[in-house]
Amino acid sequence: MEQYFNAYFIINKLSVILSPYLKNQNMNRYLINNSYDNFMIITAYVSNEINKIEENKKKNKLLKKDIKTYKYFKCYGADKIINYKHREDSFIVFNISKQYSLELCEKYKQDCILWGEKNKFPILLDRFGNDLADIKIV
Repeated sequence: MEQYFNAYFIINKLSVILSPYLKNQNMNRYLINNSYDNFMIITAYVSNEINKIEENKKKNKLLKKDIKTYKYFKCYGADKIINYKHREDSFIVFNISKQYSLELCEKYKQDCILWGEKNKFPILLDRFGNDLADIKIV
């Protein structure tokens, strides 16, 4: 799970780079200006299926159908330390319930999502809703 703490997420549409547990004023300003309470970032990619890019793209198309009623943008997640060349196409989704976010996390067999609320820094939640910082093994 350590690799998730080294992740960052690039949202080109907003010119924003997010990292878990670091407050981002530009993201917060965007949420406030658009009357959004929260966001989540998720992918349907399976990291150990790097060589199965077409399969991962198919999974992301299914995920896109599951979020089509929400405001969302494409983004991507990457790792700044362990595998800086690895990139996963992802989605940032606004004003989505935490419950539905966790259901999608489970459905697409993700270890975690990035969850953010206005005026708070984004956190990593596992598919059960636990903050990874609270269960991090040191």
